[in-house]
Amino acid sequence: MTLQYDENGIVIQTLSEIITEREDELKSTFGSDLELTGDTVIGNIQVSDADRELDIQQLLAFLVSQMSVSNSSGIFLDWNAQFKNQIRLSPLKTQITRTITGTPSATIAANDLVITNDNNGYDFVLSANATISTGGTVQGTFESLGYEDVTVNDGDTFTIATPLADVTSVTFVSGDSKTQTGRGSEIDSEFRNRVLTSDLAGSLGLSQAIVDKIKLLDGVTGATYIENKSSTDWTYESDDTTAGTGAITTAVNSFNVAGAGTSFLTELDANYRLEYEDEDSDDKTLIVSTIPSATLLNPTLKTTSIATGVSFTYTPPRLPPNSFEIIVLGGTDEDIAETILNNKVPTTQTIGTTTINVTDDEGQVVTINFTRPAETSITITGDVTPQTGETITGTEQDALKQEFVDYWDELKQLDINNGVGLDVDADDFAQLSNTNEKIKKIRNLLVNGVDYLEINRREIATLIVGNVNLTFL
Repeated sequence: MTLQYDENGIVIQTLSEIITEREDELKSTFGSDLELTGDTVIGNIQVSDADRELDIQQLLAFLVSQMSVSNSSGIFLDWNAQFKNQIRLSPLKTQITRTITGTPSATIAANDLVITNDNNGYDFVLSANATISTGGTVQGTFESLGYEDVTVNDGDTFTIATPLADVTSVTFVSGDSKTQTGRGSEIDSEFRNRVLTSDLAGSLGLSQAIVDKIKLLDGVTGATYIENKSSTDWTYESDDTTAGTGAITTAVNSFNVAGAGTSFLTELDANYRLEYEDEDSDDKTLIVSTIPSATLLNPTLKTTSIATGVSFTYTPPRLPPNSFEIIVLGGTDEDIAETILNNKVPTTQTIGTTTINVTDDEGQVVTINFTRPAETSITITGDVTPQTGETITGTEQDALKQEFVDYWDELKQLDINNGVGLDVDADDFAQLSNTNEKIKKIRNLLVNGVDYLEINRREIATLIVGNVNLTFL
């Protein structure tokens, strides 16, 4: 077998070249008068063996070609992509939320309610149990029957395809939306293009596949991930993406980044601590280069005051190269760490504030890191206007505050990451005016003093009744 190699890979022989090569070898051994024509036994064996050798050469050439993402397909493309921290996208069903009106306190079981979009004829099925509130409505989650992106507009009307005694209508109200865009199976050409154009093995790659498996673990209620794709990673503020220099403008552990406008409060401590603890790491980023570490935070000393006028240099931090961070809510540390180890690419680094040692199949102890989301307490304020001539009693006021808490918990449950990193829109709570006939409207709603509160990807917002501060007019 004679194979040649060049910049394009293996260069295989033709069938006639293989036959000639084999005949020359036999004649050099047994004599030049050896008869090898097609009507001899040895000649026929030679042709048969040459044909088999050609098949082997073609197979080797094919396998070599499949070592490249550009040329590979099928399972070979999947194999190559994993080395770039990518995995083929699974098909998804389109998901929407719509408001179900019906018998108060009745529970509508998943899969029992099917609705048809009057605009395009697509059917959607209720994907999770929904209990109608005492006010007669509940927001239900529906998904398409097929794996595809179905167009759904806010103004679309729906017909109930499976009439139920406890359901009178399914309609769009403020707060309903398309929560997941559907898609079919990712074909080779789409997958190949995404892998080739990805930035540092970017989003929806192998990290998403690990998250999907973590979500199946007992006790896990939410999970998401961060990869080293851009300078916004490994940050604790949502808008600290611009490098800059400046000076401390406010004492008591707060300063603004020139150009970015970010005001760091206690977030600075957490960020600086994570970068400072690993002094030997080549990947660490010095957040504030001109402020002595003792002024902010070091392993043994922390202060809560910075003098005004102190200059600083800020560099947007990011995850180290070829790494990812999984943020998990619920479940046991051991189960999560083992799932990450069993599914990650061996060369990738795990980042996080929780560290667990796991023994792999070869008996080696491997350190796995991931992050538990920090709870961020939110406060809701707003004005409640009663209907003309109505008075909202203290008991009814307390019940309304509890509905705010329940509604936020429901939004987190509907979120794909169960609320981890879920922003809070104050306007979403305005629809709770529909739950009490005595209430005319709820307005001037704010969450932590703003209309829209951004929640970091490593945080989860929590709301308690004591932090629902409503003014009843």
